[in-house]
Parts: sequence; C-alpha cells; structure tokens
Amino acid sequence: YQYKDANYQSVQKDYIQSAYGNIIMDDKMFPGGNQLFRKDLEPSLGYLMKINETNQYNAKLIEDSLMKVFIGQLRIHQTLDSAFGKILLKGHIDSTLSYALCFNRLELFISSKQKWTTIFSKPSESPSSLITGKLQYRNSNNKILELAVSDGDKAVYRFTYSLYADYPNRAWRILKQMWPILLVSIISLAAIVFLNYKTYQNWMAQRKLATLQTSFLDHIRHEFNTPLTTILVSSHNLIERKDELSSNEIQEFGSIIERQTSRLRHYFSQVMSSISLRDQIPDLQNTDVNQYFNEVIHELSITYQNRIQIDYKLLHPDTTIRLDSKYSFGILDNLISNAEKFNNDENKKINFSWITNKETLSLVVKDNGLGISNVDIKNVFTPFYRSKSTEKIPGLGLGLYYVKTCAEKMGWHIAIDETKGQGTTIVIEIPIK
Repeated sequence: YQYKDANYQSVQKDYIQSAYGNIIMDDKMFPGGNQLFRKDLEPSLGYLMKINETNQYNAKLIEDSLMKVFIGQLRIHQTLDSAFGKILLKGHIDSTLSYALCFNRLELFISSKQKWTTIFSKPSESPSSLITGKLQYRNSNNKILELAVSDGDKAVYRFTYSLYADYPNRAWRILKQMWPILLVSIISLAAIVFLNYKTYQNWMAQRKLATLQTSFLDHIRHEFNTPLTTILVSSHNLIERKDELSSNEIQEFGSIIERQTSRLRHYFSQVMSSISLRDQIPDLQNTDVNQYFNEVIHELSITYQNRIQIDYKLLHPDTTIRLDSKYSFGILDNLISNAEKFNNDENKKINFSWITNKETLSLVVKDNGLGISNVDIKNVFTPFYRSKSTEKIPGLGLGLYYVKTCAEKMGWHIAIDETKGQGTTIVIEIPIK
C-alpha cells in the first residue's frame, strides 16, 4: 500500500506538473502573479532590508504584518482556480481532483551581512501558507512540485512555494486498485491462521493422546501386575506349602487365583473389545423394547446378585426399536458395573426407566454412587481416562468409552446429567424410527 500510495497517478502528476509549468513560464505562482509581486512585495523589500541591517527590535513584528498583507493580496487576486480547471479539462482528468497552492518561504539577501535572512516560513500543512485550493491533506505523496524562485534588482529575494493535487477519496481509490492483491493477501493470511490453528489443534490432540497413553500404560501395568502378583503368591503357597495347608486354605488360595484370573480375563476382554469396536459394523435388528431389556436386565441381575440392586420399569406403551443385541448388552453391563464399582453406599442401587418423546425414547439410568465432578464429566468418555478421585478403584478407564462408542454406532445419543455426590444419571436417547 505504501508503494502504491507513493506512486499513485504518477503519469497524471507529471502531466499536471508540465501543464502548470507552461502557464507560469513567465510568471510567478499563477497567471498574473508577477504583477502582484512587483506591486505588493518588492516595494517593501528595501525597508525590510534596512530594519534587518540595523537589527531593529520590532523587525519581526513588521515582517509578519507586511507578509500578512502580501499573502492576503495573493489570495484575493489568484487566478489558479480557472487555470487549474482548464488543465484538468484538457488532460481529461476527473474534475473531483482537488488542489492546493501554498506559499512556504520568503528569504531576503542582506548585502551588508552577505547572508540570507528568513522573512516568512510556514509548512504546507499550515493554514497560513495556503493561497488557494480545497485540498486539506497535503503531504509528499500528493505534492506536484516545489519551486524556489529568485528575483529582485535592488533587493534580492527568493521564495519557495508548492502545488499539491489529490482526490478526496485517495485511499479508497488505491485500495480498489489493490483489491486483487488484498484478496490474495487476505486469503493467504486466513489460510496461514487456519493452518496454524489446525497445527495447534493436532499438537494438542497428540499431546493429550500421548498423556493418556502414558497414563494408560502406567495404570494398566499396575492393574495387570496386581492380580498377576496375587496369582503368583497364591500359586507359590500351594506348591511350597502343599503338605502344610488345610483343605480350607487350599480352597481359599484356589478361590483367590480364580478371582484374579477372572479379573485379568475381564481386563483383556475390555481392551480387545475397545480396540476391535472401531472397525465393527452393528447388526441392527427390529427389537421389542420391553422383551429385550427385561431379559437382559434379568440376566445381569443374576450376574451382579448380592452386589447391587437393579430395578427396571417397563415402557408403556411398548414399542419396537432397532438395536444390536451385543452392543446393547455391553452398554447395560458396563453401566451396571460402574454403578457397582464406583459406589460406597451400603445398599447399592441402579434404576432403569423410560421417557417417551415424539420421535425418540430416552433410557434414564440412575445410580446412587459417587457421582462425577464437573471437571471429570468432560473427559469420562475419553479412552483410558481415570479420575483422580477414583484412581484407587481397579479399572482401565474404558467402560464409558465403550458405552458411548456402542451407542453412537447404533445411532443413539448419550449424555450425563450429573450432581457430584448424588449419584450419576445417564440419559440414552434412542430413535424410535
């Protein structure tokens, strides 16, 4: 933009400079200006020279007064308005182009001192320097020319003046010329921002995944090591102390080995199910809601007998939905397992009930367990995630991840309505059609 601004309408500026030079070739500032200098300035120069030679105390005041009168005469009698209009017309230039003619400096040569002294000096931006024109903003980019002219016989003087020309909407015109570059720049900038954002997102995701994987490996090592150690110790006792152990002790060690083996098998099953789940395609079948859920929950009630109380309220009226029986069983099993595992209540309970909507069914699962904090609720569906408050409870952090993945594969939606310390309420929304 700065390059365009500095070189804007350079051909036009050259034309105006040339045309203006032609109309003032034998004149000063504008046609008829030479006469004004002869009549209103030059007669006063002798007096100005005298007061400067004698260092008169009020010289500056006199200079300012004389220059004020002279510049006033230039403003009154200037003829550049009509002359500049003709330049624009002849050059086929837009008539909205504004201009400004400024008188910047007047110097007088003091022969007795052999030096130039400044009588008047004002920058182009100053209203005091403006002779004619309506251009408000005058700078180096819209300057057409700046001339220094010397003259005088008895009193030698030189003056500097400048001509400016510009459009009121210069910035907008430049931007219009630059729109292809601006468009490409904006697109490029947006692309860079987007790529940086995606790179940051990927980096954060990889960092989070690496943290989760490290946490998972540390945790799984602990979870697998505990039952393995227990099995090894129990096996060692059975082998080394077989002659000393009573039948009850042998039975106790055998039960320990059986429980820990089941625990290991459950862990392996969870890991393998979670890994293979991504590539599986659900086998959706039309299924009667009450018949299926009643049978499955009855079966799970036997599995979790004496560990947690399971209540199921039938759906009224009954209806048919599409589900994968294996996925649905896994969802219910994991929810009951979590309700039993993360629960310190003496009477552990989990309740299944239904809410009927126009196009969906909502399965509401509520337990009286520990609940989930607002911090953890955002991450509970992430694989291998373990809350700090439940780190001492055995588990791999795959249960709710498995539940959510199975639900989504069947087109269901799962959400947690949570109040810490008042149990967990999970709502599974199931399309009826």
